[in-house]
Amino acid sequence: MRPVVSWLCLLLIALLAAWGQEKPHLFPVRGIVIDAQTRKPLPSANILVQGVNIGTVTNNNGAFVLFLPAGNFTIVVQYLGYRNDTLRIQPQYLQRPITVALHSATYMLPPVEVEAEQFSPAEKIILKTIEKKKQTWRHLRNYKFKAYTRTILAVVKKKQGRCDTVISAITETQVEGRFERPNRYWEKIVARRQTRNIQPAFNILTPGRIPNLNDDVVIVNTSHVISPTHPQALRFYHFRMVDTVAQNQRPVYEIAFEPRTNMKPLFRGKIWVIDSLFQVVALHVACNPAVDEGAFKNVTYQAQFACFSDSFYLPISVDIKAKLAMDFPSLPPVLFHQKILLYDYRTNIANLNWPSEKIRLAVSDSADIRGSDYWQMHRQIPFTNVEKQAYNRIDSLVARKRIVRLIGNLFQLSFKWHSWPITSLSDFYHFNRVEGHYTGIGLRWKFPFFFQRFRSVLGYGWGNGRWSYFFTGEREWKKSGQLTFGTSLSFYSNVAPIAQYAPFSRETVTLLSLLEKEDYYDYYFRQGFQFHTWFSPQSSLKFQLGIVYERNTSLPRSTNFSLFYANKAFPENPAIEDGKYGGVIADFRLDNREFLQIGGQQLPTLEKNSWQVEVQGQLFHWFSGSAGNFWRIYLMANRHLLTAWGGYLNVRLL
Repeated sequence: MRPVVSWLCLLLIALLAAWGQEKPHLFPVRGIVIDAQTRKPLPSANILVQGVNIGTVTNNNGAFVLFLPAGNFTIVVQYLGYRNDTLRIQPQYLQRPITVALHSATYMLPPVEVEAEQFSPAEKIILKTIEKKKQTWRHLRNYKFKAYTRTILAVVKKKQGRCDTVISAITETQVEGRFERPNRYWEKIVARRQTRNIQPAFNILTPGRIPNLNDDVVIVNTSHVISPTHPQALRFYHFRMVDTVAQNQRPVYEIAFEPRTNMKPLFRGKIWVIDSLFQVVALHVACNPAVDEGAFKNVTYQAQFACFSDSFYLPISVDIKAKLAMDFPSLPPVLFHQKILLYDYRTNIANLNWPSEKIRLAVSDSADIRGSDYWQMHRQIPFTNVEKQAYNRIDSLVARKRIVRLIGNLFQLSFKWHSWPITSLSDFYHFNRVEGHYTGIGLRWKFPFFFQRFRSVLGYGWGNGRWSYFFTGEREWKKSGQLTFGTSLSFYSNVAPIAQYAPFSRETVTLLSLLEKEDYYDYYFRQGFQFHTWFSPQSSLKFQLGIVYERNTSLPRSTNFSLFYANKAFPENPAIEDGKYGGVIADFRLDNREFLQIGGQQLPTLEKNSWQVEVQGQLFHWFSGSAGNFWRIYLMANRHLLTAWGGYLNVRLL
């Protein structure tokens, strides 16, 4: 008995000790970075904590904030063209913000002798930079990263002859991402917050959607833009030396570049290359007129790079500014400003796991419920006073205006229902000329038994007076690598369109029938079962074999109801060959599209060439009615092509 009591006492002590433990307290380290001579703030200065993977950049007012535990820390402040400053601090004892004054540092350019050379000094540096990038990137297989993004939308209003900028929306995200050469990436939004006039489902801006300006080819909207570090950059750009500045006590060459032609999508701007290493440490660019900027105009990009794993220079901050072009002249212009911090890089990871082959952007289930403690423990950029006031003003306005809240809730509902355990809104109500008004219910859930996923639909057509049901169960087995097997079993008794590939959804047919009295489908009643088994060697390929047994019945038109056009009649529904039949179905599908997860929906990215192909062969035997065998072949193909002029072309075959 005594050993039992002793164990209980030890357990109680352990529980009390664990209960008494608190999360490590974080102390805010606030400061401002200024020019030592002019006393002006320095925006986008890098603030790094030595020995730990923590850091940030300054905002437009030169301010920064870090949250650190108690202890001794060394902070390094960097700004291109200035000498570094190093501070030793103890966060627990700081009583007021830190002021860091940086001194400018420049290097005198050596005298240049005019000689008949093939390349100018700037072009020689660019060629060495291209060669160095080729050597180092050859060894970069993959990497993981974390990121923070902030997006601000503002409108320009004219008051008494002057223009005022008013912030209209703010969004923030914390992201974890993975990249693998040549062009494979995956991201997950682990936390997000925004002003109350923006629905969370729309807050999906992440670094993966941002161009990496040091790639050979940069995708801007639908344009493929050759970068200034492309292997053939000298064919497309003029380069000239501007200045030599300093970073980390090393000379950095400042080089300006201009496109040789405006007929091809290209950049213009400046590039900074560190001496002897010939690595890009900063880029400031704008687009020439040939770049398709989409709805945005006057887009500018600023990026800073830092060294990771002693050899790879990767982006650590990106700043994007643009003006949203509005089609209505009476609407004020909308200004777009986005800042991204990228950190915690891990390069060349062995056996880098990919959660999904087809989803490029996912959202964590807890992304919208993260508290302030989580945000304090992750990198972010402090708000300016103007941004704080705008955040509070927008949230207060939405809280007071009921109509604004109602519209926002409707938008949120339209995205959230995809994450509910329901099949489709059309399984609850739809309308056509055969069923009339259909009401029902459709649910989907997961089973711990043989069928992992189950879907059930039950409803009643008030026009034809028939009950309908559809029950299906599905199970999947995943083998080594990407190889998967699956099976499904379905029982049904419902109304279906005769067309194998229906271009209109039931929601569209409902609206056209009720509003325009147009129903483009013909229908029949089917009752039977289907059993399918399939295997997929990779995520984009699927082979399927199934058996079918059905009884088909013709259906007449049952209603002429519509909200308008009372004198107009729906066409009669044609008869089909009634009877029972059975047979086999073989199906091949190719779909190499990639998707974004938005509010429970999966939307294709359409950022690269893709195929969507389905070939289906059917062989059936009639058991009643007109006896005999028959066969059918269906082919559906959709090709998405990015064109040479920066657009895209969709080719569809049914």
